[in-house]
Amino acid sequence: MTLRSHNICLVGLVLSLVSVGANTTKAIAQTIYPFDVVYNTEVTLTPIPSTDVSKAFVSGFNSDAPYGLSNF
Repeated sequence: MTLRSHNICLVGLVLSLVSVGANTTKAIAQTIYPFDVVYNTEVTLTPIPSTDVSKAFVSGFNSDAPYGLSNF
């Protein structure tokens, strides 16, 4: 009885591995877009009590940034 359960597990494992291996697709693409912008940035530091660590929040805005990337 245990031999059958081991065979069933092995069959399931093999089918899973074959399924994952068969669906791999290799895609390589690289496109370079010129991007030069200066953002108006704001940094907010919040000290975390009882530690020497602070939480930082950084945001930036430029309405003239290309590709619709006006915020970060």
